[in-house]
Amino acid sequence: MTIAKHAARPRKLQPIDSWPPTSTERWLLRLAIAVPVFVGLWLIHIYDPDAATSNTALAARGALIDWGSSDLSWIAGVYPPLSAALSALVGGHQVAFIAIAAAVIGMTGQRALGVLHRRKFGNLATALVMGTYLLSPQLFFLASRDLQSILGLALLMLALDSLETFVVKRATEQGFLAGISLGVAVMVDPSMWIYALIIAAVGPFIADRSGHLGRGAHTATAVVLAFPAAAALLFWIFVSWWFTADPVSVVTGFANPWFPGGVVESGRAALISVALTLLASPLFVSAYVIRVIGGQVRRLIAPTIAMTGMAVSVWLGVRTASGHSYIVAILLYLVMMGPQSPSKRRRVVICTAAAIQLVLAWAIPLLREGSIIGQWIITMTRALV
Repeated sequence: MTIAKHAARPRKLQPIDSWPPTSTERWLLRLAIAVPVFVGLWLIHIYDPDAATSNTALAARGALIDWGSSDLSWIAGVYPPLSAALSALVGGHQVAFIAIAAAVIGMTGQRALGVLHRRKFGNLATALVMGTYLLSPQLFFLASRDLQSILGLALLMLALDSLETFVVKRATEQGFLAGISLGVAVMVDPSMWIYALIIAAVGPFIADRSGHLGRGAHTATAVVLAFPAAAALLFWIFVSWWFTADPVSVVTGFANPWFPGGVVESGRAALISVALTLLASPLFVSAYVIRVIGGQVRRLIAPTIAMTGMAVSVWLGVRTASGHSYIVAILLYLVMMGPQSPSKRRRVVICTAAAIQLVLAWAIPLLREGSIIGQWIITMTRALV
């Protein structure tokens, strides 16, 4: 009887975010990551007069919000509204923007460290892999200039991580979490709607790989994943039309201009962006190739969606390539693509790839003619030295 009761007792599920083991230790680790990042961003804010380009536009959108006013004519001009509302709440102050960016980086960094700890990477491999994220110029370039991109990336990684869990472990609730995360993301960063469209388009494939078979399951999966994002976007277009009779401004505001340089030239820029990202991301490339060789199709869905969305957003003109694509690739590796319990030989490969990647993260912008990040590195070096 006792044995039967013991066998029937449900196993206590461990939370996903379980390292460090206590909440206090997790928050201390987040602070330990966020504070040095904030100091670095603050120095950039002081010495780089052009550091607030996208953040300046965000502050201008936030300034349009008139809390409590019956005149809602400003609605069409503040999309995406959640990032604009956040800007309004902090008064559009650039120091507040970089503080929020540092906090987000601290939380994503702690999450990534927890993943690497659970996968038993070891101290050296963990330090080198985290260095490709926290010591990369792309991270500081993006965080100092574009808060809504940092927020959007954090939500995108949550959505893709949940999507992979939905597909691989067939956890239905993770599909809902992926959809909700994308729904919030499209109201934070305008480029996120592209990822939502791609996920909806491959909904039937995702349904099959997650064990949800049949035409009804295909439709239901696409709806679960894409409905929150579509509903949020259509709601804001409707509200803009209702109060301003100008719903088109929401759509035209996604990119300025669309297809910069023309459809062909913009496509060429997108291909170059993807190629340079892959060249600078040996960790991502090696993990992707290993999954292809191993026939792990289900584990390729989320990273393939992310890379496709990145290329399409650059092609359309919704997203520039400076820094964003590299951060997408390294976060994909940190959150969902690293191996479980790598052998000593595999750890040597990981450490070597991580060291090479960190060198490439600095070298490629400096060696590439006309690189915005390369010019920024030179400017900041001269200002700080």
